[in-house]
Amino acid sequence: MMPSPDSKELSLAVLNEKITGLKIVFQELSALFNTSPDPEFRSSLRPKLTQINGDIFFFESQRNAIAAITELVTPPSAAEVADVEDALKKLDGFVRSDENFHASARFLQDVAAQLKG
Repeated sequence: MMPSPDSKELSLAVLNEKITGLKIVFQELSALFNTSPDPEFRSSLRPKLTQINGDIFFFESQRNAIAAITELVTPPSAAEVADVEDALKKLDGFVRSDENFHASARFLQDVAAQLKG
């Protein structure tokens, strides 16, 4: 049975969007980590950065596996696609605030959780 190019392409596109979104979140959280004067805050971000880095690796591995297979790929659900699009729209509206590190970090972690699914 020949794989459906549309379902494979859609799966790869959704994974690429997740990866890109998580990389942006990682970059922004890293910037907060590097600029925060609060050592406790930085200490609380470190495990979150490690987790997001692991999530990026997981989705990259998943993407590479799907790209390499020739079998039929189950496309992501409409709800998953909508959730990723919603998370990316939230991320597009993010403005880093040096005045409120905690709120910025919380927002970014929520977006990461939504992208992770």
